[in-house]
Amino acid sequence: MLPSPRERTSPPRAVKEGVVDFSPVQLIIVLVIVLLVFGAKRLPELGRNLGAGAREFKDGITGHHDDDDDADGEAISGPPKREDEKVG
Repeated sequence: MLPSPRERTSPPRAVKEGVVDFSPVQLIIVLVIVLLVFGAKRLPELGRNLGAGAREFKDGITGHHDDDDDADGEAISGPPKREDEKVG
């Protein structure tokens, strides 16, 4: 026999395999532990390095390269300037 609507609790959540569900309290605990382990002075450096690594990984996967050098090793600066134009 099915329980009455008053006896029912919230329906069980379907948890997909490989999906992690963090509550805000768990995230705060992890951040406090990271702060204690690395210290306040190293956190900005750690964040920059993590961001740079993620950016390089993304660029490597998508095939985008942030190289401004051509095959000769000279920087590409736009169209060549005509000698009769005044610069400045």
